[in-house]
Amino acid sequence: GDECAFYWLNLMMDTTVGVGISFCFLKASERICGYSSGSYVAAEDYTPVEVEETGAGKGEAPPAALPSFWAWAGQISVWCGLVVLTKSCIFGLLIAFAGVLVPAA
Repeated sequence: GDECAFYWLNLMMDTTVGVGISFCFLKASERICGYSSGSYVAAEDYTPVEVEETGAGKGEAPPAALPSFWAWAGQISVWCGLVVLTKSCIFGLLIAFAGVLVPAA
């Protein structure tokens, strides 16, 4: 196999198997670290406010808490680590199954 075959295999493995691996790693990190991905408001900064207390009209949402830069930075750091771990797994799979995958490419 040449470089093009390896590139194609890497791309296909990354966009299929890699997505599943990343999802599993993300859900595991949420359970271990105790956060909810995509939520950038620190738990101590969020207090639900009733619409009547804010003076908002009917159907208007109460003002939301501002997102926390540090909550976002922590989550993006964890995600970058998970991507590196996923890429390492994909590389390991490609090396382990090179004899089967390269001729198929």
